[in-house]
Amino acid sequence: MKVIIFGGLGYLGSKLKQVLKKQGYKVEIFSNKKFNKITSNSFYYTKKNFENYLIKIKPSFIFYLSGNSNPSTSKNHNYDFIRSNIPLQNFLEAAKNINFKGKIFFSSSIAVYGNLYTKKKINEESSEPANFYGLSKLLAEKQIQFYVKNFNLDVIILRLASFFGPELKKQFIYEFTMKALNEKNIKLLGHNTDKRDFLTIDYLVQIILLLIKKKKIKYRIINIGSDKEIMILKVAEKIIKKLKIKKKILFKKKVKSPAFPKMSLQRLNKIININNINNNFDKILYQTISYIKKNNGKN
Repeated sequence: MKVIIFGGLGYLGSKLKQVLKKQGYKVEIFSNKKFNKITSNSFYYTKKNFENYLIKIKPSFIFYLSGNSNPSTSKNHNYDFIRSNIPLQNFLEAAKNINFKGKIFFSSSIAVYGNLYTKKKINEESSEPANFYGLSKLLAEKQIQFYVKNFNLDVIILRLASFFGPELKKQFIYEFTMKALNEKNIKLLGHNTDKRDFLTIDYLVQIILLLIKKKKIKYRIINIGSDKEIMILKVAEKIIKKLKIKKKILFKKKVKSPAFPKMSLQRLNKIININNINNNFDKILYQTISYIKKNNGKN
């Protein structure tokens, strides 16, 4: 069975490629040549080029992971639309034009919830982006919904919590570990009681593999998280302990700042039993710390 991963040079794409190949899938990866010019697996994301590759490869599944994957780069109001939404529109047009009948998985983000901080967990019917990155992801979902409704494309939208693992050079765990290795005192925004959903890359890939096998599910928006919130301070202390160093952790704000939105996983749990999947938080955390120390840390 053939699979295409657009955005296959990214962290999630690379991990998916490894696991899918072990499962017996024939995997082709591509990236947008406009932003990744150093590889033979890149091409310009035009409608015609998408059509050519889809016709040539004839995949059963497509993972569309391309686009901006780092909210911190979303300072220019046009950046995300140029990098993410316009190429996606070309892809959707191509899939429509060739009458693609396979299943498409699109990586959205918890960022579509923005400032929705409530005591109750937030379901997939909600959205309130607070930055251009979140707005771009929500617009991408609307683009997809239009093509699903009007042209019968079969797309599963995955709203992902922040995930981490060895080799990922962004997000809180990477950034904090680098600060711990290189700064005298470590300053964090927010309050020492702030919490976050920490999703390991292994857990995320396991869930995606199970979703692939659910052939009967059609268009859905699905939250994917660990269903557990961990205090940021506790994670920071684990990192300090693992590094065997003594440094102070300082919080810049005296007042409590809101944590990330809490996502409801009820819809996901109806499709697959996530209770049988181990997030392996400590194991992946310690692997990640060791990798960062070996490859990026200063003595």
